[in-house]
Amino acid sequence: MSIHQRLPTENYPLKVELGALQTEYRMKIQFQELSFDVLPKHSHLSLCKFFDSFSHGHVKYSPTKELEMEYIEKFHQAYPSNNDQLGSNVLSVLKDFNFSPTVASQNFLAKPPVEWANYGDTAIYCNLFSKGVQIAFKGLQDKKWSASQLLYFAGFWRFFIANVRKNEAANEFGVIKQDPIHEDAHYFTPLASKKYSYALKFIKEKQVTKTYQSVEAYDERSKKDNTCLKRRCYETDYCSELTLKRVVVGRIGNKAIPLTETWIKYDALSKHIITDHNPSTDCWVHPSEDTIPIVLPYIEALILKAIKGDLSVIPKIHWWYIHLAPVIRGPGGTIELVIHALCQLNGVNLPEWKEGVAPSIEVLLSDDENEFCKNYHLLFESPLPF
Repeated sequence: MSIHQRLPTENYPLKVELGALQTEYRMKIQFQELSFDVLPKHSHLSLCKFFDSFSHGHVKYSPTKELEMEYIEKFHQAYPSNNDQLGSNVLSVLKDFNFSPTVASQNFLAKPPVEWANYGDTAIYCNLFSKGVQIAFKGLQDKKWSASQLLYFAGFWRFFIANVRKNEAANEFGVIKQDPIHEDAHYFTPLASKKYSYALKFIKEKQVTKTYQSVEAYDERSKKDNTCLKRRCYETDYCSELTLKRVVVGRIGNKAIPLTETWIKYDALSKHIITDHNPSTDCWVHPSEDTIPIVLPYIEALILKAIKGDLSVIPKIHWWYIHLAPVIRGPGGTIELVIHALCQLNGVNLPEWKEGVAPSIEVLLSDDENEFCKNYHLLFESPLPF
């Protein structure tokens, strides 16, 4: 059953259709209207129980009944129909699980130094993230979720967290990129924000090495076959002022996969002190949507290994997902939820991130997959058991 609900365009500028998912994502986005497949109405019982856990007990925030119902309706609308395996499994987990009103004891966010931008209300994020990990763990353990189901749920839960926190562009979080619906801006991350600016000095110092394809070879190949490498945002005015600095290339078997590109401005402006009023023009350019069906099955295969008990693939999952950046916003929180759930399934509780470490940025700064995996444990404040 589908509903089409006209919503104010300033709050809900996109139309999202979440179809049944078995082995692939099926999402389509258009402007002006929001559309979802929905679960049967009895799912409201589970959702009311779920939201009751946020408005009672020791939780630090209590939405009004109106807000509570608004979130319930969004949550109710955004899941696939009950005929879909994921939808029925998630509903079953929500129905059976006892969502306690306790506050999350762990900080799942990066712990930024004072010069970083504020990520907002940490308590809300951590409580919701913790609930998401609990749901995912239950789905994996009791309902035997597949890797694609776990990724799908994590993407939506990131969407849900963003809506509860009323983030800017909340309806873009966790939503997978798919042609032809997205703006060029969805494929690059400007480094103007204080959230990313600490990466700039490392980017400036980076040189092309043998660990990944040289920019010259990449450009040469692009000239010969621009259909496979040309990315949509190359045509924008933004990229016209920048120079390609480096290309991260992953390998699946013998196949080289161009992933994150770094574009910088070499003229005098790039040497100025970066402030909110004089931001950097440098940016990361992410792979086009055509890369997703090539890389995502590989990530799912790695997740399947972790489900079966091999946690050595966790750093690989993290590296590949962030460099693929398959969702419009929030790839970091999406894949971190997956990683926490996989670890808990295997009896491991991951420690918090080390202060001053933004894990997604650490991935984007890492050109060498093997080197990143080798040093993955250094991102955490205490040792990893794998």
